[in-house]
Amino acid sequence: MRPIHTSLIILLAISGMLAGCETTQSRINKNQDYFGSLPPAQQELIRKKEISVGFAELDVYLAWGRPNRRIKSEDTAGSSETWIYTRIEDYRPHYYAPWYYHRPYQHHWRLWDPFWDPFYFGREFVVKEVVLRNGRVETWSVYDGNMPLRDYFQ
Repeated sequence: MRPIHTSLIILLAISGMLAGCETTQSRINKNQDYFGSLPPAQQELIRKKEISVGFAELDVYLAWGRPNRRIKSEDTAGSSETWIYTRIEDYRPHYYAPWYYHRPYQHHWRLWDPFWDPFYFGREFVVKEVVLRNGRVETWSVYDGNMPLRDYFQ
């Protein structure tokens, strides 16, 4: 059981490193033609990882990357989409002792034995959000990172 647990941790670490490889500059390089067509002031904002009201979806993607969550909604003014950017804060492993049943065998008087098993947990925090209406930024917010995602949706 431990080798599966170890390989899962390694797989998650590798996928996290690959997902984190995309930078603002790499996104600009992939969309060089579009980026070159933008006004210089807008290009400078994107390079500084900033956005502004009126930015297109692709402009937000270039500056901030892919959102962690997308919420589509509709009201009397029409449909909109909210992009939510989050970060996960991992905590150190904790250990618990589940009791596993063992068959009694020679010179073994206990039927249940503890097996110390680590578990990891993390909390997801909202960092930024963008509301897009008709493909353009209507409002955006940057949070200090202390808003847990579960409180955001309440």
